[in-house]
Amino acid sequence: MPLDGEFFRVAAPLRVPSMGTEHVSFLLYALILMLRPKSVLEIGAGYSTLFLSQALADAAAESHQDQLRLKEAVQGNDRAQILSDSAKQDYSPRLYVIDHLGHPKTSAGSVPTALGQLGVDGFTTFIEGRFAGASRQLPSAALPLDFVWFDCGAATGAGTTFLNEYWPLVNAEGGLVAFHSMYVPLYGAGTGLGGMKVPSALLNEIRKQLADAGREREFELLSLVEPHKRVQGDVTIIKKLGKLSRIRGRPSNRMPRSSGAVRGNSRGSKWTRPHLRGGWRCCGCVAPATRLPPSSGTARS
Repeated sequence: MPLDGEFFRVAAPLRVPSMGTEHVSFLLYALILMLRPKSVLEIGAGYSTLFLSQALADAAAESHQDQLRLKEAVQGNDRAQILSDSAKQDYSPRLYVIDHLGHPKTSAGSVPTALGQLGVDGFTTFIEGRFAGASRQLPSAALPLDFVWFDCGAATGAGTTFLNEYWPLVNAEGGLVAFHSMYVPLYGAGTGLGGMKVPSALLNEIRKQLADAGREREFELLSLVEPHKRVQGDVTIIKKLGKLSRIRGRPSNRMPRSSGAVRGNSRGSKWTRPHLRGGWRCCGCVAPATRLPPSSGTARS
């Protein structure tokens, strides 16, 4: 069932304005349909959980229809003409949600009932409790994680704790992690700066690691910011790059003339790898983590 009147009727009571997920939930829904991840993890249940679970149900239904189109191989089937061999594979996705379901300011406690009303509870597994240390409760079938939505204080030390534990579990071939609210107000409210926001210390550190990696970068990053919000108004997406998705060829000495051109290591010294394998550090405000294993996408913490 695509997003329709019934979906929004059930979802409406779970929408908490102060949580700021009224727009990003639609983005998550679209990304699931596009990427068709098999294993999805959400940290922090609420309004967005319904969109994620519904998206998996809709993606599974779409996958089934695509398989039928490919089997029929009817001439003139426009949809079948654009499908690849991967569309022939069975698609049985699963959403794992980690939350203690008892926070008084969220709608997390109402999520299981709402999923049942929508008929998509069969796609979701709940792990009750705090996310720190909970990766051990994920079944082996959940690994590697293809898509992760983290909505639990990403700009604080929680984001660092999460990355150190869960980043090694993300699929090395294109696994994606989306963070909510990685930007912070520049000087707080009422400064006359029009709600100006800047990347948090953690996000700034991740961006530095990406820049330092140069052509040998193993992940890419995109932040989308809602300019009309002071807080809870941005999403940052980090995607692991598989070997075939990384930059190919020798470095070019020619750069665009734009003043905003991104340059690599202009001094010609050896490209450095991101600090990813040494743990995520937040500009010194968070103690360095234990050394992470290579990004195989299957390691457990």
